[in-house]
Amino acid sequence: MRWVAILVVLVGVFPKTSLAQSSSEQEVKSALDQIRQALIHKDTDTLERLYADGFVAVNPDGTIADKADRIKQQSQSQVKIKTLDYSDLKVRVYDTTAIVTGISHATAENRPPHSVRFMQIWIKQDSGWKETALAMTDLKTSESEHKAR
Repeated sequence: MRWVAILVVLVGVFPKTSLAQSSSEQEVKSALDQIRQALIHKDTDTLERLYADGFVAVNPDGTIADKADRIKQQSQSQVKIKTLDYSDLKVRVYDTTAIVTGISHATAENRPPHSVRFMQIWIKQDSGWKETALAMTDLKTSESEHKAR
């Protein structure tokens, strides 16, 4: 009888945890899509809202950009992004922190298609989920370096 009581308690707890995590995952995916749209449309207001104040990015070339740098890069870029899609997307939520990994595929006017593997760290704040860190690796560079070894 004691095991039945424990099982009933566990069954009552785990679905709630699962639903809460699923809700958080959806919130992070929604914020990620808002950033995707902002990058396509050069919407710096949305980037300002969704990047945390301490945001830091490691670009594919190894340079570092903070929030102001990243927004300035996006607003001043002459590159006109036509499409920006994700594959191999995984969102892992740990309470008020989320880690997102995936591959970003971009096409732009007068440029060859470009893909990067990325990892993002998101933090849930009072105003919602904020991207606080981004690291990107150029897949073409990685593949050619790997073949050369």
